[in-house]
Amino acid sequence: MKRKLKLLIILMLVILAACSKEEDLKLVSLKGPTSMGLVYTKAAKTMDLVSAPDEILGKVTGKEADLAMVPINMAANLYQKMDGQVRLLAVNTVGNLYLLGKEPLNDFEDLEGKTIVSAGQGATPMYILNYLTKGINVKVDYLPTHSDVIASASENRGDYYLLPEPFVSLYLNKIEGGQLAYNLAEAYKEKTGHLLTMGCLITTEDKLKEKGNEIEKFLKEYESSVDKVLNDPKAAAGLIKSYGILEDESLAEKALPSSGIVYLKPQESKEDVEAFLQLLMEENPKAIGGALPEDDFYEAN
Repeated sequence: MKRKLKLLIILMLVILAACSKEEDLKLVSLKGPTSMGLVYTKAAKTMDLVSAPDEILGKVTGKEADLAMVPINMAANLYQKMDGQVRLLAVNTVGNLYLLGKEPLNDFEDLEGKTIVSAGQGATPMYILNYLTKGINVKVDYLPTHSDVIASASENRGDYYLLPEPFVSLYLNKIEGGQLAYNLAEAYKEKTGHLLTMGCLITTEDKLKEKGNEIEKFLKEYESSVDKVLNDPKAAAGLIKSYGILEDESLAEKALPSSGIVYLKPQESKEDVEAFLQLLMEENPKAIGGALPEDDFYEAN
């Protein structure tokens, strides 16, 4: 009898432990700065890291991912594609686009008659550059990747080169005489009065209903993680390498301060996000799915 009672108690404890155990959230994110702020979260240990934003689309629409780190315009696209189900949880990247060259720029008027080499044709970098250089006679040559842009800088194919971190740090290490010429986030804010919101964390209404408590807990952990990363880039750089976000620890440490990593809640960043999406809407409506998201996009928390 005692043995049966003991076995029953053990079985009950196992069942209770299984019931109380929180299921790991399925997070998909991009290699590079988008994921740097995550490294002190539990989800970082199991996140699905991909190399291109398009690899995330199917994981969100197929409901495989509970959380996803995506460019702001992709979040707006997914909102339309999924009939308004997508919810913005946080803006996690602001700016992180720079012009580099061998001569400084006092303002964008100095680009008159110059050539810029960039990646991102048909994507956010192109739309921002188009907006900031309206009325200026500047030539832009587009290449497939940021690595190609740095290679072209080695051959002096342009006057200026548009790059994000960590490619900014790679450029500065490789190009003799190369320097930071202009921060596009600063130029954008001067012209619009808004932050240049680039990346974000999203979920869906269904996931909020299903795993709301776990998501709320993750958000607190994520906000704290961002603070730790920004306060001690050297310590964070080791974790960034160990999780495969960047392969070079020293590069991660150099890139962190200028990677635009933030944690902004939906309501505090709403005006900035709306202004950015409105810019994209005017440049190319297809870039955000043909329409601006409704207010519920910003109402996850």
